Amino acid sequence: MNFQYIPPVPAEQIRQLPTRDVALLLLRHLASSTGYLQYASTMSSARQAFQDEPDTDTLVNRLSDAWCWLEAHALLSREPSQSDAFRRISDDGMDLAKDPHGITRFEARERLSGPLHPALEDTVRTTFDLGDYETACFAAMKAVEVSVRDASGLDNSLVGATALDVKNFQVAFFLMPLDYLAPGEVLEAVDRLAARGFVERVGDRGVRVNSLAACVIERRELPARFLMEWNAAKASWEGAPMPGPPVAVPATSPS
Repeated sequence: MNFQYIPPVPAEQIRQLPTRDVALLLLRHLASSTGYLQYASTMSSARQAFQDEPDTDTLVNRLSDAWCWLEAHALLSREPSQSDAFRRISDDGMDLAKDPHGITRFEARERLSGPLHPALEDTVRTTFDLGDYETACFAAMKAVEVSVRDASGLDNSLVGATALDVKNFQVAFFLMPLDYLAPGEVLEAVDRLAARGFVERVGDRGVRVNSLAACVIERRELPARFLMEWNAAKASWEGAPMPGPPVAVPATSPS
């Protein structure tokens, strides 16, 4: 009886792809198998599968590099209930193997693997690693806003570059598109909103958003169906992107 050995990664892909990509293909193969994983048995099976190839040793060596790459990035870990020879796919590894967007999260973590600015290291990195990406991005933008404001010597009450004095950063964040409008256009828009009861004026330059008109809700509190429909709507959006800042046009002198 003859056994046919199936290579964990096709030989041609091992020859052509870098170690990282071979490792990701190997990870998907390992995730589809059942039982515990062993380095020795995986390499032995691969050698049998590549026995008719002209470069068997090179292929197995490259596959070994890919296995070590997975361990170095904590995508493979030891199986606590077994001896040191056994491995299992880590939670991060399973997320990367099963989720189509897993590679995006993995690459983002890789880009953030180096040291961050002290203002971001203790807060933003932890939030990002916990998977709360929107809060992490918001916290990072807030830190940048504070740093820019401090460097400019402006008062803490000044946020953004609009004609209005907006003290709440969350509100200022949503009002960022106003920076593309002239001050007069901003004031006119606020007058229209105030006339309809969406905002209230506080003093000559202050604005307060009516809580009945706008309510900020944590993403984790939103219904799953709403999030699904929201993501689908974003994916299918064909409208124009937000315009960039106005470009100054040089004046032409009369000929």
